[in-house]
Amino acid sequence: MELDFTAIFDIPYEIGRGCCSTAWNVGNLGIHHWMLALYDERAQEDLWADNPDVLIASGIAYPQGRARRVDGGFVISGLWNFSSGVDPSSWNMLAVQVFDGDKVVDHRMCLVPQSDLSGGQGQP
Repeated sequence: MELDFTAIFDIPYEIGRGCCSTAWNVGNLGIHHWMLALYDERAQEDLWADNPDVLIASGIAYPQGRARRVDGGFVISGLWNFSSGVDPSSWNMLAVQVFDGDKVVDHRMCLVPQSDLSGGQGQP
């Protein structure tokens, strides 16, 4: 929408005057687009090509998942105990610790399409 950066805060603030839960989700879902703009162009194209308004949930407060490096990316697993905005979102931004054997070698935020998620408390 090419709004000023402060809109990420101003809009949820105004919505929160009526409903804090809605404001939380609007702010969360909005900031993920700003965060996606920091990813490489391939990731941006993967998410925005078909729908520039795609919703991106997140489980990034702390890394609850595990990842291992494979050709072309990572295989991740784990159970994230919450993910704000997961129900209406097509993608999820998930924090993981990257392991090499038993050793943590990196921390990443991985973009995962909703269709690749499985298990956990009635979620797909």
